[in-house]
Amino acid sequence: MATDLSTLQILRSEKFPLLNRTLEYTLSYLFLRLHVEKKLSVRFSINTADNDMLSKIILKAFTGQSKEAVEQRVFFLSRKTLLNEFNHFEIDMNIFQPAFDIPAFDITNQTLLRERTEIMNRLTTICHPTAPD
Repeated sequence: MATDLSTLQILRSEKFPLLNRTLEYTLSYLFLRLHVEKKLSVRFSINTADNDMLSKIILKAFTGQSKEAVEQRVFFLSRKTLLNEFNHFEIDMNIFQPAFDIPAFDITNQTLLRERTEIMNRLTTICHPTAPD
């Protein structure tokens, strides 16, 4: 996957820093969630009509009590980037809204990049892609 979100600037960040960061994170989180859903549902032939939430897809992909299944479930279900369901309902749109508790943010850029890398690497290992997306 050639998508590089690290250089993304939706708005002029010097003029709208918080809004730009919120939109960057929303897009990053949405990308990761949709990518994980797609890869797991294809790899494990999961019916997404019956399993319509990421947590359901993860549980369906890694069933059983084997050490590997448990480790995979724990990995995917514990990722901050995947746990943040788009649960802020704003009129007609759900968005991820980071906790902008000054001075600390809900998640740092470094944490987001690290989780993204870990998730993408894990998916590559699980799905053994034969061709790029």
